[in-house]
Amino acid sequence: MNYLLIIIILPVTLLAQTLDVQVLRVQFRYEETDNSLTTGRGFFEKSRGEVDYWQKHINFAKNYFEQLSGGKVSIDAKYYGIYTLPKFMIEYNRTSRKKGEKMEAFDSARAALYVEFINDVLELAKNDITPREQGKQRVIMIAHAGANRLVDGGTMGTRGANTPGDFMDTYIDSTWGEFWPGFEVAPGDSIKSVIVTSETASQDGLNWGINGTITSQIGRELGLPYSFDVVKGYSRLGYFDGMDFAGYNAGNGFFPSMPSAWMRAHKGWAKVREINKKETVEIGVGDVVKIPINSREYILLENRQRTTRADGKVMVGTTDMLVDSIYSKKFLDTVSVVEYIDQIDAAIPASGIAVWHVNDWYVRELLPQGAINAWNGPNQKDHQFGIALKEASGVLGLGKEFKNSAGESIFYFGSGSDLIPHKRMKSADTVFSIFDTGYANTASTFGGYSGVKITAKIPSGATPEKSFNGIIGDTIITWRALKYEVEIEWVGKYARPIPREEWPYTPTDADFEPSKAPDFTRILEDIDNDGVLDGIFIGNNRLYAVDTNGVPLKNYPVILSNGEPFMDFNSKPLALDIDGCGALEVLIPTNNGLILAVKDGKLLKDEFPLSAGIFEYEKPDTLLLYLHNLNYLFAKHRDGISAFYLPEAKEFIKNAPSEFKGVDEITEFFIFPNPIRQGRASIRYRIGNVPSGITLDIYDITGVKVFSKAVLKSEEPLDLSNLGSDVYSARLTVKFASGKRKEKWVRIGVIR
Repeated sequence: MNYLLIIIILPVTLLAQTLDVQVLRVQFRYEETDNSLTTGRGFFEKSRGEVDYWQKHINFAKNYFEQLSGGKVSIDAKYYGIYTLPKFMIEYNRTSRKKGEKMEAFDSARAALYVEFINDVLELAKNDITPREQGKQRVIMIAHAGANRLVDGGTMGTRGANTPGDFMDTYIDSTWGEFWPGFEVAPGDSIKSVIVTSETASQDGLNWGINGTITSQIGRELGLPYSFDVVKGYSRLGYFDGMDFAGYNAGNGFFPSMPSAWMRAHKGWAKVREINKKETVEIGVGDVVKIPINSREYILLENRQRTTRADGKVMVGTTDMLVDSIYSKKFLDTVSVVEYIDQIDAAIPASGIAVWHVNDWYVRELLPQGAINAWNGPNQKDHQFGIALKEASGVLGLGKEFKNSAGESIFYFGSGSDLIPHKRMKSADTVFSIFDTGYANTASTFGGYSGVKITAKIPSGATPEKSFNGIIGDTIITWRALKYEVEIEWVGKYARPIPREEWPYTPTDADFEPSKAPDFTRILEDIDNDGVLDGIFIGNNRLYAVDTNGVPLKNYPVILSNGEPFMDFNSKPLALDIDGCGALEVLIPTNNGLILAVKDGKLLKDEFPLSAGIFEYEKPDTLLLYLHNLNYLFAKHRDGISAFYLPEAKEFIKNAPSEFKGVDEITEFFIFPNPIRQGRASIRYRIGNVPSGITLDIYDITGVKVFSKAVLKSEEPLDLSNLGSDVYSARLTVKFASGKRKEKWVRIGVIR
C-alpha cells in the first residue's frame, strides 16, 4: 500500500459524539444471465466485498468528521459477514410505471420495495447486530453489491440511466414516516436509522468514488440535514456544502467538501461571532461570523480555503492507486480507496469568503424532515430558502441546468465568482462586496432591505488562484489566505438599521399600542399637500387615500404587491416626511414583517421595503410601528423589535387650506350614483384654479343635448327625472378667470 499521509497529532479532548457504524455486506441471488437493468450479477466484484475495502471507506469518514468537528466526533465500526438475499436485485426495484399508474403511486411502490429490501437484510442479520452501547450512537450501514443509479453515465446519459434497476443509495430514518417505522432486532432493541451504500458509485466503470455518499449519510446520522432541494432534487448550495449532493460528489466523490457554516455552527463545530454594528473583523479558516437581518434571519460569513498549506499542496492517503469504483480488467483485483485527505475542502471550486443567507424559521420548519431546502409548491415557488449562498457575481446559477455548445445538459454547482473577493479575467474590476441591493444582496427572504454591506479585502501576501465559470465562460481569480479582513457596515440614505446599543430609547408596549388597528381604521393627513386633511387606510393589498368628499386622490389606490398579495392588516399606516422633501410619505406595516413605503401614489423601491420581521406560514402576526423623536423608527414583530435611523426625516409643515392650486385644469369629474335611478344624482368635480363659469351638458346617443345647467358648486344635486332609460354623455365645461376653457367627459346610465 502506498500512503501519502500526513500524521496529525491532536490534543486529547472529550468527544461529544461517538458513532458506532455496524456494516452489513449484502449481495443478491446470482444472475446466471446478466440483467441489463442492473449493474453486475448480484455478487460483489471481488475485493469490493472484502472487509478491508469497506474499512478504508469508514476510515475516510472517521478522518473527515474528526477534522471537521475538531475532535468532537469519533467513529467506530464493526463489520459482519456477507449476507446473501434469496431475491434478484431487480426484484427490489421497479423501473417503469404500469399503464395508467400515476407518478405518486409509482414512487410509493418504489419506496415500499426499497423498505422491503432493508427489512429483508435486517431480518437476515438481526441475530448478529450488536446492541447499542452505553454512551454511543448506533447506525446500521448496508453495503450492497451493485452500483448507485444516480451517478449512471453510459450512452443514455445521467438522466436516462442505462441501469435504472440499480438502487438509489440513501439514508432511512423516521422521516420516511409510514414507509419505514423502524425494525425490531430484539425485544427493546429497535433499529431507527439505516445507511445504504453501493459497492461502486457508477455502473459503467467511471472513475467515481463513494466516500461522499458515506460521509453525507453519516452526517445525517450525526444530525446534519440535507441542503439540496429534497422535493425537486435540485442542488441549492452546490460544491460549497458537503450535505448538498453536489458537495458530497465534489472531486468525483473522492473528496467531499466541508459542510457549510450553518451546518458546523448547528453542531457546535465552529466558533461563531455575532456582529451587529459597523466593524472590520478578521475571519480565519473555520471561523463563522453572524450578522442579524431581523429577529429570524441572518447572514453567515466563513473563510473557505482549498488548502491551508503554504505550498498549496493537498496530501492524500490511498491504497495502491486513485481508482476507487473503477471497473476494468486492469484494476479488477486492486480496487483503490481514498482513505485520508488532509484538506477537507480540496475539491471546492475556489478559495475566499462565502456569504450565506439563513432563514432560521424556515430551517426549523424543515429540520424534522432532515432538510433545510425544499420546493414549496406552485404558489410559493422559490420564495423560501432555508439557506442560500449569495452568489457574488450576481448571476444566480447554482443548481440550474444549462446547455453547452454540443447541446448537452450541464449543471452549475459553483465557481470562484460566487465568493468575495474575485476577479474575472475579462473584466478590469474586482468584486469585493455583497451589497444591500442588487441580484446578490443581503435582503431578507421576501426582499426586505437589510442595509448590510459586506466587503472582503485581499490580504497582504495572499496567493492568487484560478478557477473557471462555465456560465459566463471566463477564468476567475480568487485569493488563498488563512485570514481575511472583512468590513461589515449598515448603509442607507433614508432608513438605516441600527443595533440596540445605538437606540436613543427602548420602546414599551404602550408606545406601540396606537399603531394597532383591530377594525377598519384610517389616519388623517394632508397627503397631497393642499392644506386639507385626507383619509388614508389599508385594504387587501391596497393603500387608499381619499379627499374630504371620499374621492380617491390621484394615483390612488396603490397596489402593494403584484405577486402574492398583502392581506389581513391589523395595524395603521404611518405618514411622515422621511426624505425631507416637504411632502408626506406613507409607511405600510405588513403582517409578514416588511415595511412598505408609498410616495406620490407609487411604491418606493430605493431602500424599501424595510426588513422588520419574517413571514411564517399560517401564522400572521401584526407589525406595529412607533416613531420616536422624528428620526427613529421602531418596528415590533413577533418576538423582536427592529430600529431604523431616518437621517433625512423632517417635520412636516402643513400648507394653509386653499381651494385652488393655481392650475387651469379639471382634475376630477363624476356624476353619482352611476347608473342613476329615479332621476336623482349629484355632481362632483375638482378644479385647479378660479373659474368664471361652470356648465354641465348632457347628450343622448344621437348627440342631441337633453340637459344643461350652470353649476355653482361640487356635490350639487341634479334633477334628471326628465331623462329616459338610456346611456348618456355628460360634459363639464369650465371657463377659468385666465380666459382658458377646459372640458371633461363621462358616460352615465339612467334607469327609470
